[in-house]
Amino acid sequence: MIEYAVRSHLLADPAVASLIDDRMTPPPIPEGSALPCLTYTLAAITEDHQEGDEDTLEMARLQIDCWATSHKQVRQLAEAVRRALPRTTGPIGTGANRMEEVAIHPANNGTHIYEPETKRHRVMMEFRLWYPVRFGGGA
Repeated sequence: MIEYAVRSHLLADPAVASLIDDRMTPPPIPEGSALPCLTYTLAAITEDHQEGDEDTLEMARLQIDCWATSHKQVRQLAEAVRRALPRTTGPIGTGANRMEEVAIHPANNGTHIYEPETKRHRVMMEFRLWYPVRFGGGA
């Protein structure tokens, strides 16, 4: 699944990992979690499948939220995520979560929000990802 490929890709990136270790989960942030951290939400998946084809191209919208206790720290994390997921086409992820031929396009470079109730800074980012999906049993 594309969100797991992105997660493993980001956690394997030294700049991202140095800031969050392995703190990247679907929302909400687990209670008592250390900051900074990332959350991710698969917002939508659409597909382009032609009848008779064994392959289809899916497009996913993935929202990644950067969380920290300071403006500076959340901006550093957002920049590390941007650099780790450049506008590119190729493999992403590691091990069982590796996907080939993924095209990444940043759709929103980061909206900064301060949440006074929690005293957390958040940068919301959205990426569009295109990737092939194979159907049927062709060679």
